Amino acid sequence: MLENHLPNPTATPGPRLLNKREFLAGLQCHEQLWWLVHDPDGEGLIPDSNTRALMEAGRQVGLLAREYAPGGRLIDFRYQARASRVAATAAAMTIEAPA
Repeated sequence: MLENHLPNPTATPGPRLLNKREFLAGLQCHEQLWWLVHDPDGEGLIPDSNTRALMEAGRQVGLLAREYAPGGRLIDFRYQARASRVAATAAAMTIEAPA
């Protein structure tokens, strides 16, 4: 009787649903989606030295820009949060932030 309640080992599982992170990654890069689904700890998701250098350069440009325009307001939302970025920019403009 217990055997009726055990999963069938020969049955094929249904399709796996993607989470939001995986879906967005798949829109940007099919290979990244493959790595996220099949080997999330794999080396395909570890940035190489060139990619790390580019990310660090981008971070440093942001720091220099904030030094160049002191007193400004940092609008720090994820790229996909367009509405939030626009609203925060509008709010900063109403209080006349210098940059």
